[in-house]
Amino acid sequence: MLLSALVSTGTLGQPSRPDSDEGAHIFKSANCVGCHKWSGNGGGGYGGAAANLRQTALTRDQIIETIRCGRPGAGMPYFERDAYASGECYGLKKADLTGGQMPPEPDHYLRPKEIAAVAGYVLTQFKGKGEPTFAECQAFFGTQSRVCDSYGKQNGASQHAAAESGHSHMKVEAAGDANVSAPAQPAEPNDLREFRVGMSVAALPSTGYLDFACADAPDRKLSGWSEYGKCPAGHDGLHGVSFRYDDSTNQLARINEDARGTKIAGQPVLLALLIGDDARVDGLRIETDPSVRLYAYKKAFLFGQQVKARYGQEGWSCTEAKPSADEQPVGGVFVKEHCEKTTATRRFVLDRQLFRHAGQDLKNFTDGTQLTILARATP
Repeated sequence: MLLSALVSTGTLGQPSRPDSDEGAHIFKSANCVGCHKWSGNGGGGYGGAAANLRQTALTRDQIIETIRCGRPGAGMPYFERDAYASGECYGLKKADLTGGQMPPEPDHYLRPKEIAAVAGYVLTQFKGKGEPTFAECQAFFGTQSRVCDSYGKQNGASQHAAAESGHSHMKVEAAGDANVSAPAQPAEPNDLREFRVGMSVAALPSTGYLDFACADAPDRKLSGWSEYGKCPAGHDGLHGVSFRYDDSTNQLARINEDARGTKIAGQPVLLALLIGDDARVDGLRIETDPSVRLYAYKKAFLFGQQVKARYGQEGWSCTEAKPSADEQPVGGVFVKEHCEKTTATRRFVLDRQLFRHAGQDLKNFTDGTQLTILARATP
């Protein structure tokens, strides 16, 4: 539950929201949806595997404690400013939490009333509930959004398999990705939003994306997908076209700053379609954005865990490199990992790294994940 924006509970001259509305507002604005999803179902997130709030057995006090204190050794941040100053969280102080056990810091802290409002929202909207429904989705996103289409409308029943399956965690579930209308489910599952390796350039969406450019020659701007031939071909013969999400089509971005930008599961990313001379999408490249703020940058290597959760933990063949003479761990963690996985129709290539060169400043280190999804026949 990566809350990252502080929202006031009332301003002078304006009535405060009811507690339930305030909890919902903070759940959206503070981007709890980034990991726990709008439905509370949780699952893979760039901070790790978030808890399913619909299945939680925690009491109100325990939920408040979790928001205040986070989870040591996990991706759940703490939101009380001095949580680990005096041992009030799990009897631990910051000095006790070494080797990566300290919960992450949020972008902004929350006040006690705000924490209590979020806890109340979790209790009333999620705890003990069944699968999410179409009606709940519309209540969250509004009736004009098509994000909820995949849930189906019959009797308000949830089409959970379509919207919460591993094939859609990176498409519509996370708040940062809920800004493009979901098309009818194709025979071959999409790899990201409307994008599917193997589709033709003519079938690519005409709206929802902008800032087209050549991925390997970023100064070469394009008017759209069809100009892919202007981009240099790589060693594999594919032309990389970079692009960004268009926030003007993002329903949630209008109220949630953290839903803005090109993100997958809350992590800022750089995207490129790899297009062959036959005008087909032969690949998709996703890499964490190295230019983001430190808070997001230091979690970039964890995005690789989200990738594996989305495509299944089984079947990956991984090798881990040893540190070179001038490479050192960051916070006790060293990662230089290369993984590949092949399915009936896809080849996945995943690289992630986290290390610092000797003598570098504490805030200067290498941290990132890159995933390339290729049609299996592509060398």
